[in-house]
Formats: sequence, structure tokens, C-alpha cells
Amino acid sequence: AEKFQISVVVTSHAKQLNFSDSTNIHECIVVCRRKAERDRGDTLFVSLARMPQTAHEAIEVAETISTGRLERRWGCCFPWPLDRMAAGDWSAAQWMDEVLAETAWEMREWQGLRPLGDLAAVGPAHVRSELRNPNSDPSDGPYRVLWHHASGERRTMRTSHEFAVAEKPGKTRAAKRAWAKASRLLIANKLSTSNVSVAAVLLDVPAVGSVWTAVTPKPAVNRADGLAVQQAWCAWLNSTPGVIAFMHRRGRKLTYPDFMPNKLKSLPCPDPSVVELKPLISAYNLHKDRPLLPWPHMAECAVRAALDEAAADAVQLDRQELAEWRHRLSEEPTIKGYGA
Repeated sequence: AEKFQISVVVTSHAKQLNFSDSTNIHECIVVCRRKAERDRGDTLFVSLARMPQTAHEAIEVAETISTGRLERRWGCCFPWPLDRMAAGDWSAAQWMDEVLAETAWEMREWQGLRPLGDLAAVGPAHVRSELRNPNSDPSDGPYRVLWHHASGERRTMRTSHEFAVAEKPGKTRAAKRAWAKASRLLIANKLSTSNVSVAAVLLDVPAVGSVWTAVTPKPAVNRADGLAVQQAWCAWLNSTPGVIAFMHRRGRKLTYPDFMPNKLKSLPCPDPSVVELKPLISAYNLHKDRPLLPWPHMAECAVRAALDEAAADAVQLDRQELAEWRHRLSEEPTIKGYGA
């Protein structure tokens, strides 16, 4: 970025997610030019809804991109400010919708939110290296785990652990260290955007996870009512702002993201010292056992709408705007299923 002006970034949000033949990650085409003193322009992010299938179509798309516009049948494009690119923020590539990209970026400035890692201990990331896999190596042991996140298995915010397993041979100390961080609140570290319903769950007893990561409020946050804080965060992370926050941290795979610990720690969450959590706590307790619709159907999900009302009350958001974001999210190709 110091030597070159990044002019255009093209990402596929179509079922054909890559530009090369031997990878299953989402790729970008980056167009750069050597930077001149006068270069102060924004970067154009192009999100393709479908990939060109012929040389003629490829030329057509390239020519329209060069004008700074893109016909809707091909996708959309929007500028991303120079200062964000200079700071290393390429997050616009994850979005088809410019409004959602901008909302996700602005969320860091919302009053009352702080990175989750400032408020809680986040981890262990997973326990696959310490504990026996209950599928391939069944065992009975003292460690409660929530192992799976398959479609249809997690629809409600309140859930139960699946297995009690033993440690792997030679991993006794490591297993105990991991278990010391067990929590009732678990958040997804891997999910499928086109069929997931919940990205955070609360258990009746502490557990650890495989595709779930434990979250424990820090002592300063926990001193009032740690369970209530966890309930509030569970409701928040399943609300539309929570979904936007997860979607904004996807990385290399847009449809089946693997969230590294640093990404989970950066999730913006309400700070109990400045935010009145009662609306979120109440929403959790009212709806904890009601199934949420999968993300592609979130626009019609009554439970998600109720969580959004609580989120709006907690951090002073506009309810109508939240409803609009909910609809826009359901239309994102990587949620709707085009890229699944």
C-alpha cells in the first residue's frame, strides 16, 4: 500500500467462489498501479453475484468495472476510503451490500460497545487437541463438551452439552488447563452462514467446545451478576448487530468461516459498566427456548426481531434501521445460499 495505489478489489460472492482451480477459499483479484504523488483515490470494491462464463462476458464485466459502476445482474461495487485501506482494512471484500459493509465498520464507534476480549476471557479456542473426539474415540470422562454445530442441531439460545469425555493420552495437564476456562457461554468459532441459527449459546453448566469457544466475563465485569451478563451477551450476539459482527470477521472463507481467537476477541459487545443490560437479559429469558430461524430467513424470524428490539433499547439504535439490516443480511449471497 505504500508503493502502490490499490485501485480495484474483485471478490466472488457466487457459487463459484474462487478465480483459480485448486482452492476452496474465497479469492480476490487486486488491481494496483504504482502510486503517484497525486494519488489519493478510494479503492473500488467489486462483489460479483455471478461469475462470467465466457470471454465475452469477462470483457463486458471488466469494461463496466472500469467505469466505476456495475450492472445489478453482475453484482455491485462501492468505494472504500483511502484511510481505511492505509490502515489495512479490506473488510469491504466480505460484503455484497455497501450499507452492511459501512454499518459493520461504524460499529466500532457505537457508544457502549467494547471488544469482547476487553470484557471477558475468550478461550480455549477449541479442545480438539486435548480431549478425545466423541465421534471417532468415544469415552466417558469428566469434561463436558459441546462438540457439533450441524444444521438443525442448534436452534435455541439455551442448550445442553452433548458429551462428557476423557482427555487424550498424555494430555492430562493440557486438558485440565483447558477445563479451567470452561464457561456456560459458548460462541461459535466455525459456522455455515447459509444454515446457522445461533452463533452464541448458554448452557446450564460450564462446558468447553470443539467448534465452540468458551467466554467468561472478567472479574471486574462479573462482580454484579455474571450469569446476567452472559445472558445479555448471548442475546446480543444472536441479534442482527451480532450477526453483522460475526459476518465482518470471516476471513478466507465467506460461507464456512473459521474464527480465530483474535477475531472473536474483537467482537463488539455491550459494556456492562455503561450499558443498561436489562432489555437484553429480559429478551434472553423470554426467548431462550424459542427456535430462531436460520440466517437466510432472519427477516421473517420473530425471535430475532425481539432480540433486535432489546438491542435497540440497550445501545440506542433505531428499530426500523435494524429491521432494514435484518432484511439486507438475508439477501447477502453468502447467507442466502448462492455461495454455499
